[in-house]
Amino acid sequence: HSFCTLLVDPVRMWLIILAGVLWGVTNPLLKRFTQGFAAKTSDDDEAGLPGAPVAPPPQQQQGLLADLKFLCSRPKYLITQGLNLLGSVAFTVGMGEASLSVGPAVANGLAMAVTCAMSTLVLKEEPMAPRTAFGVGLIFAGLLLCVTAGS
Repeated sequence: HSFCTLLVDPVRMWLIILAGVLWGVTNPLLKRFTQGFAAKTSDDDEAGLPGAPVAPPPQQQQGLLADLKFLCSRPKYLITQGLNLLGSVAFTVGMGEASLSVGPAVANGLAMAVTCAMSTLVLKEEPMAPRTAFGVGLIFAGLLLCVTAGS
């Protein structure tokens, strides 16, 4: 038995992988389908995250109902958000008795790699730097080793 399969049974591992793929595919789509939601972005918000949405000044705030109307009027956003939430359900079920040292690492690493690939190859957002492409390849190789080592 391998390290990964000792810590996570195969069905749960596939649910964790499904979660990572769903998150990775839906993250850039959610970004695209919410364009126009925030009137402007800042370079840094309170948490220090670059490009995070900034609340508009009080005179421009339309309230929670206007925000919900904006998002609910976008079927592509709703479908994508539903798939993202399905990934969260798959992750929760997959983590059942799984080790906290393997499950989140696989899901989050895979989500990051799929997000990079999806943004670059499918959505054509910005070209992937060679170092990023190499890192994505290493993530996929590690995941492949982790998943197939026990079979």
